[in-house]
Amino acid sequence: MYLILRKNLTEPTNKMKIMEKFGVTNDEMKLIYTLPFKTTTNSRAQWFQYRINHLVLTTNYFLEKIKLVQSPLCTFCNIQPETIIHLLWECEEVQILLENFDTWTSSTAHITLNYNCKTFVFGIFDVRNCIVQ
Repeated sequence: MYLILRKNLTEPTNKMKIMEKFGVTNDEMKLIYTLPFKTTTNSRAQWFQYRINHLVLTTNYFLEKIKLVQSPLCTFCNIQPETIIHLLWECEEVQILLENFDTWTSSTAHITLNYNCKTFVFGIFDVRNCIVQ
């Protein structure tokens, strides 16, 4: 008995969402999907980044939709809905943490990291944008 597989002719929804929201190219998407496996051998870190990359990391926004929590609000700021992008980048508590980290790296290691939401969340990072003093 032969099994005939039909090739999926459409792009995955999560890929299209990332490409549209962040202006990511197909080549960058390939890099996004492979980075977790090239940068670490820690399976938990790989699994965490895989869930981010495929937009399936569980957040309060999703849990509230399926009625497992009562509020979709962010665990940290309790102001905005907790989506993946909010949780990892937009949350004011995360921004405070990143500012403190930037201050620490620039004062102790004399390194300035230039990142944005796309580079921080998905790991596309051009080392030419890092300034070592």
